[in-house]
Amino acid sequence: MPRLSIVVPFMGNLSLLEDTLVSVLENRPKGCQVVVVLNEGYDDPYELHKEVSFVASRPDAGLVGGIYRGLLASEAPVVHVLACGMAVAPGWTDAAMPHFDDPQVGAVAPLVLSAGQPHRVVSAGLRYKCSGRVRRLSEGRLATRPPLRRQPCGPDARAAFYRRSALAAVAQWNEGRGLELMGIDLALALRHQGFRCELEPDCRVFAQGALTLPPAAFRTGVEEARLFWRWASRCGWRRSVASHAAMLLTECLTGLLWPRNAVRAAGRMAGGLGSAFSGRRDCPVVPAGGVPGPHFACPAAPRQLAATTASRRSGASNFSEACSSGPAAPRRAPG
Repeated sequence: MPRLSIVVPFMGNLSLLEDTLVSVLENRPKGCQVVVVLNEGYDDPYELHKEVSFVASRPDAGLVGGIYRGLLASEAPVVHVLACGMAVAPGWTDAAMPHFDDPQVGAVAPLVLSAGQPHRVVSAGLRYKCSGRVRRLSEGRLATRPPLRRQPCGPDARAAFYRRSALAAVAQWNEGRGLELMGIDLALALRHQGFRCELEPDCRVFAQGALTLPPAAFRTGVEEARLFWRWASRCGWRRSVASHAAMLLTECLTGLLWPRNAVRAAGRMAGGLGSAFSGRRDCPVVPAGGVPGPHFACPAAPRQLAATTASRRSGASNFSEACSSGPAAPRRAPG
């Protein structure tokens, strides 16, 4: 049985998928299973199924459904989620895996760096405040400086290590989340089970520019508000509502100078109203038998992976250098 399953959910961008697959296959650790979750057909013209397990997800499953489907197909006790567009270097998993020897560790957050600026931190895990605000830890800091040693609530979903049994015990998976909000949603669910997340700064992965752009302010406000009302009772209603109201008032006032704050505050109000009128509708986990099997049929084949390997090797060596230096949800299964 493999020690680690690497799950790459495909979200429609073949170029980013190829970049990540080339990086992973060139640097894959021993005893590793690679699972690619497809939400559209793929004819596998280069026989990658000899090295990669392709599994199918519903076309409308989204990122959460892709990760859920990958979890069902994984065989290892530890699952490593990598978004399309992430790059890795040799030995990137070595420092992260020993954390799972502690049975209380449910997730490990690697240090996510910018592929364009390999010494600039994108995320050192995510922090969640009882007000409902989500932040990337150490964002913008230099990787050569020691990262903030604050324990994250959970890993960034762009690159995250999870204990498979802990994820399998999550009772409800909610769709409609962005990358950060999905990561925090799973992190809070694991925390509710009694697990904790550890930061491993020596495990470094690299995000392409498309994955480092800030999300739209209004959508962020809507999603954070939905997440807040989903988890407020677990943090204590009085404290949570008071903190949320104070943050909302602050964003409205500072929005006079920084319009993005006002737009985010408007999103929070819209998300809160939506949660109040629709109620909390969660998506339950279902047995693996309810998910379709692998499929390979697509009229448009991707460009050849082999043609991109040479151009990616130089990038991988640069990454190696940088490492050494220093609530509406669908009523069907999410996958």
